[in-house]
Amino acid sequence: MGERYSYENYFSAADYFRMTGKFIDKLAPLGTSYHYERGDFVHEIAVGDLAVVTEGSFNQRLFSLSGKDLILYRLARGTILGEDVMFVRKKSTLYTQALEYSSLSVVPEAQVRALLAEDNSLYEAVIHSLIRKMNIILFALSDICFNNAEGSIASFIIRQTYIFQEQLSHEGSLSIPGRFTHQEIASRLSLNRVTVSKVLKRFCQEGLLEIKGGYIRVLDLAGLQEYIDPVGVERKMEN
Repeated sequence: MGERYSYENYFSAADYFRMTGKFIDKLAPLGTSYHYERGDFVHEIAVGDLAVVTEGSFNQRLFSLSGKDLILYRLARGTILGEDVMFVRKKSTLYTQALEYSSLSVVPEAQVRALLAEDNSLYEAVIHSLIRKMNIILFALSDICFNNAEGSIASFIIRQTYIFQEQLSHEGSLSIPGRFTHQEIASRLSLNRVTVSKVLKRFCQEGLLEIKGGYIRVLDLAGLQEYIDPVGVERKMEN
């Protein structure tokens, strides 16, 4: 990425794998396993408990009373859910839905708090998880505020390469492992599906992307960046 972009400051691969490794090694073995088919919602996490994704992936979503929905972020293997509820002691307004056959290990609050008290690095990993989610939402909000549809979609695609910790291939392309439907991208960016489909088609025609079965391959990173008004640009602050 060029110096204009600050994603690498917020989505460190080393920090990510250190965090998920802690959760898989320290927390997951202590929990009760639950399994979900694609489309199932999670109902097994009590207030204060912590769940580790041990297989598959989930989306965390918000719903309005009128039925509109907003996808906030995706939870992959090694990530956790419930840490926000554990600290504030209030039931979450988020819904967690399986994107494929997936599994969670749900650890009772008492065991989680005992581990946190004796292992400072695990406590830091939980805080890192909270901040990481906040940053994902922060960048999504900045896309809505600062970019048009093309810029928002380009920024979203590039950001996934950092969130999923992908590296450039020898051919200079990036293949994002997560499958994204046009509807999911629309929900993540508060756009309509038709607009997303048109923009993605345009990006493919321009040789910026290749999309097969919902899997996105970035062919021209620099070209995609040209559509974005990014956050993190250093500028002189006026008094």
